[in-house]
Amino acid sequence: MRRVVIYMTALLMTALAGLFYVSGCSRAEKLERGVAKQVTVSAAMSLKDVMEEIKTLYSAQGAAINLNFGASGTLQHQIEQGAPVDIFISAAKKQVDDLDRKGLIDPSTRKNLLGNEVVLITPQAVDLVKDFKDLLKPEVKKIAIGNPEVVPAGKYAQETLVSLNLWNGLQQKLVFAKDVRQVLHYVESEIVDAGIVFFSDAVSSGKVRIAAKASKDLHQEVIYTAVVISYSEEKEAALNFLRYLAGPETAKVFAKYGFTPLATGR
Repeated sequence: MRRVVIYMTALLMTALAGLFYVSGCSRAEKLERGVAKQVTVSAAMSLKDVMEEIKTLYSAQGAAINLNFGASGTLQHQIEQGAPVDIFISAAKKQVDDLDRKGLIDPSTRKNLLGNEVVLITPQAVDLVKDFKDLLKPEVKKIAIGNPEVVPAGKYAQETLVSLNLWNGLQQKLVFAKDVRQVLHYVESEIVDAGIVFFSDAVSSGKVRIAAKASKDLHQEVIYTAVVISYSEEKEAALNFLRYLAGPETAKVFAKYGFTPLATGR
């Protein structure tokens, strides 16, 4: 019986050694071909549609991109907690500045990638609101904006309403959303009478109407900032993708979705 046990143990160890060898060879081969390298991108929710298309275009070149979307402030907190992220694209500079102060980004890779506009929207069939001041009308019961604490679109909305001296008078009507796409959903579903989103979000929907655009002097300039995270394990692959995002091919894609491509290094 002892001999049988020893024999079976030897067989098991041999099998495991073979398995580890095959796995090691497989990973080595994948690394040699570049297949094992995957870049994880945490991007502002307003970029969801356009980044999905860009991912498809880039994947055709043999590179794997993982996308994670959310409010820029939420994504910032995830990175601060050590989330496995290689590239962060925020809808505002603030979140990247905060990470920079904590040493969590590679400053040399930072790019001002895109611009956008802030717009007031209503459900397609509703003609009640034609200007920001119309939000004070008693018929307007609910207005959705992103939570200004974590959603850049919500912060820009707050700044716009403050600049127009409307913020205090609208407090009882405001509905705070977790991200800009939730604001869009509330308006599309007529859960609210109006909402404030980015121009790119508004044009992505056939169920809303742009009632007004916020003048650029009413809020901070909308700049989407992209950067490689300092603890990324795929920095070279991440930087290659970041260069691609700032290139001429993607500029056309971004423009198609309502964004304004910015010159690199701005």
